[in-house]
Amino acid sequence: MSLRRDPWALGLAVLGLTINLALLLGLLTRLPELPDLLPVHFNVFGEPDLIDDKRSILRLPIVSTLVWAGNLVLAIPAARLDRTLARLLVGAGVLVPVLFVVTVFRLIA
Repeated sequence: MSLRRDPWALGLAVLGLTINLALLLGLLTRLPELPDLLPVHFNVFGEPDLIDDKRSILRLPIVSTLVWAGNLVLAIPAARLDRTLARLLVGAGVLVPVLFVVTVFRLIA
């Protein structure tokens, strides 16, 4: 079965892209309000161990979109072999941006 004929996979793919775009637009609108330096990495004790420029937070939606696109590229040939595997790959493309949204809001809240 083709990925284009699977309504669940298509819905998940569109949802993943929508979340990525919403994350990017949300960050772009809040970027002027953010402090110039943000903690972007924390050690096991929850203490910041890397502080970077506020524009570095824009890497998160870029990485998230690359993961979404990579999973979609892998899901296309996988759909011919196993529909469940293809749905799992596309579904992971939704889970990753959701985790990035949580991360971003914890960083900027």
